[in-house]
Amino acid sequence: MSRPTTAGCLVLLLAACANSDTAIQVDDAWARPTSSGPSAAYLTIRNTGNRPDRLVGARSPCCASIEIHVTEIKDDRMSMAPVEGGIGLDPGATLRFEPAGHHLMLFDPVEPLRVGMRFEITLEFDPTGDIPVEVEVRR
Repeated sequence: MSRPTTAGCLVLLLAACANSDTAIQVDDAWARPTSSGPSAAYLTIRNTGNRPDRLVGARSPCCASIEIHVTEIKDDRMSMAPVEGGIGLDPGATLRFEPAGHHLMLFDPVEPLRVGMRFEITLEFDPTGDIPVEVEVRR
């Protein structure tokens, strides 16, 4: 078995640095409990990198589909609408998915989401790619 050389380690380190100019951080991911019907998931996304990125979708084995939604208030009426084309994140930007704002709609959960459960959602970014996130069900 051969040991890596210093030069080999340096090449690997430089390659990793070249690919790390976009750094997406996801924090505080949680979802609402359900007995039936859809749920909503909330989280905070930060782009700590030096190039723009875009959240373009999400998926999970816990439900049939996930859509990025936003809650809007027009003429004193609240409504939800899908966000077409995703949401851009400039370098240094923070995007909060929270009640009465942006959120992920979880359609047709395979089982009711109960307080304390945990499940995975994969967030899909362009150009970063897929980022798995653990979500906790909370009130």
